Amino acid sequence: MTKTIRLSAGTAAVAGLTRMRLAEAPTTAYIMVGEVCSAKCGFCPQSKCATSGPGLLSRVNWPKFTVSQAVAALAGAVADRRFERICIQVVQSDHSSDLCQELVRDLRASVAAPVAVSAAPADIDSAVSWLQAGADRIGLPLDAACERVYAEVKQASWSRSLAVIEEAANRFPGRVSTHLIVGLGETEEEAIAFLELMAKYGVTVGLFAFTPVKGTPLASQASPAVEVYRRVQVARFLIDKKFPGVKFAFSEGRLTGWGVHESTLKQLLADGEAFRTSGCAACNRPYYNERPRGVMFNYPRPLRSHEAVACIEAALGMTPERG
Repeated sequence: MTKTIRLSAGTAAVAGLTRMRLAEAPTTAYIMVGEVCSAKCGFCPQSKCATSGPGLLSRVNWPKFTVSQAVAALAGAVADRRFERICIQVVQSDHSSDLCQELVRDLRASVAAPVAVSAAPADIDSAVSWLQAGADRIGLPLDAACERVYAEVKQASWSRSLAVIEEAANRFPGRVSTHLIVGLGETEEEAIAFLELMAKYGVTVGLFAFTPVKGTPLASQASPAVEVYRRVQVARFLIDKKFPGVKFAFSEGRLTGWGVHESTLKQLLADGEAFRTSGCAACNRPYYNERPRGVMFNYPRPLRSHEAVACIEAALGMTPERG
């Protein structure tokens, strides 16, 4: 039986496997292994609770290719410097972990680029197996900011998943990432506490804005307010950069103070770096959370000066940002 995997629509286009007009090209090649997840995440179209179809993850389409076809195309694209790295998204389904290990070995043998594997933190053994197969990094997405939201949205054990993250971070320092989806029902205080905890563990955090997808249990829930997302982005940036004097203040769960003078904060944020896609190096995830004409939650490229100003104003509560 011929083994198949899926590539994100943008990845397939950049690799030359399909033709598609791209507003922004991905700098990382994204692969999905497995279909129809055994987990019950309310936001995900791959969830066993969703009716969205097997070719969707977030709002992105993922066409199917044979493994040999995909690996050959990616090898050429990396050689031409169209991609800087490769990220494999593993869906919890039959044989997906084994296929992922085989794929990592195939990629390491043929493609001259770093490889990361991202999968739900079920146990440490799977993470170890991917690293042993040749992965450079492992992503263990928690997605939710706290136990309360995790139980509601993912219907799984927060303590067990958090323990896997902590053990992985201790055993493989500097090689572990996770995800935080803003807008699942957490407060800003809970989101920032999560960011601080991951920084303590030495875990890289990729920020996502909740994106309602048709066919998922949370399809009718709205994306987060832009100003809320901007404040969390700024907090992540300050935590990640370890800026001195930062001390967050909150009122009823909302971020109200930074411990940094506003003029200093504006200077720190002026280049717009805080509002670009966060997470692993060279991961820009174009339009994973947004539409080309809508609000840009995560900019997949350097910001223009007026875009940076709008983001800063939204984060500091001066004027609402408009898409």
